[in-house]
This record gives sequence, structure tokens and C-alpha cells, in this order.
Amino acid sequence: MNARSRFSCLLATVLWLLSLAPAGAAESVLIAVAAEGPEATAAVSKVAARAPYLLLFDHQGNLTAAMANPYRQAGGAAGPQVAQFLADQGAGVVIAGEFGAKMLTAMQNQGLEPRIADGTAATVVQALLNRQ
Repeated sequence: MNARSRFSCLLATVLWLLSLAPAGAAESVLIAVAAEGPEATAAVSKVAARAPYLLLFDHQGNLTAAMANPYRQAGGAAGPQVAQFLADQGAGVVIAGEFGAKMLTAMQNQGLEPRIADGTAATVVQALLNRQ
């Protein structure tokens, strides 16, 4: 990831933190993971927008939904479409190995927080929850 992408990711995180809802609202926000498979033990995908699956976890780290990525094979603008899709699903945080610039911009516009991680989906979600 280049310096510009890191800066964009950091900026999106700061903007998201500034827009946090009142206490208690975090319990309704879902954590999305771009994953290689439909199960909690699947590896985090190296690419966010073209990941084979999108997994949703609740505030306790439970897998609540596993969906094939409907935009994986999109001809273009997969990142903004995935960002919109995840926002519509109720995600507040999106975890992947890497984010493209268009997806980062779209996530910022949707109020989604990008997180870069590798490992299994359940492990990175639990690590995120333990830090909060």
C-alpha cells in the first residue's frame, strides 16, 4: 500500500471516528470482512472490492451473514458498489487486506471505517473488538 492510500485510509478512519453516533449505537453496527470463503474461518481477502465473499459480524463477533460478492466480476467501479452495498447492509467497519482508492473514497462518503488486516475473518474481528 502506498503512502497516498495509507493517508486516505487514515483520513477515512478519523472522519468516521468524528461521526460516531451516541453510546449504544455501536451495538447495531456490523463489521464487514472481505473474505476468501463463506465461513468465519475463511482468510481475509487481499482485495476488498473483488473479494469472493463478504461476511458480516455483529458487535459480539458472531457471523450473521455470508454473501457471495455481487460485484466481484463487475466491469468497473466495483469498490464504490461494494461500499454502498455494505453500508446498506448496516456495516460500520470494513476489513480487508487492501483497499483501492475509489473504494476508500466511497467508504468515506458512506461513513465506513476501513481496517487493514490479514488472518482469518473471525480472528481479525475478535482482535478489533478486543481493542475497542
